Amino acid sequence: MKFINQISNFTVNEILSRDSFQNRIKLGNSICLHELIVPILQAWDSIFIGAQVEIGGNDQLFNFKLTRELQICNKQNPQVCILTPIINGLTVEKMSKSLGNCIFLMIII
Repeated sequence: MKFINQISNFTVNEILSRDSFQNRIKLGNSICLHELIVPILQAWDSIFIGAQVEIGGNDQLFNFKLTRELQICNKQNPQVCILTPIINGLTVEKMSKSLGNCIFLMIII
C-alpha cells in the first residue's frame, strides 16, 4: 500500500516527459512499464535512507528531480544533487550499476 501511495504523487504524463522517453516515442520505440517505475523506486530509496546528498551522471537529472519532489511530499528536506558528466568505464560503455562497471562511494557522517 505504501508503494501505491508513493507512485500516486506522479502522473504518467510527468514520467513520460523525460527527454529519453520523448525521443523514443518520436522514433516509435517501446517503453517498458518497469522503466516508468524505476525513477520512483530510486526516489523511494533516497527517502528510506534519508539521503541528504546524491551524486550521479547528468543523465540522472530527471530521477533527481523526482526524488526531491517525493522527499518534499514525505516531509523530508530535498537532497542536494551533484551531477557529473557521464563517465566511460573500462570499455566504451558508460559507467553504470546495471552494466556492473561502476564505482560506489559511501560517505558516513
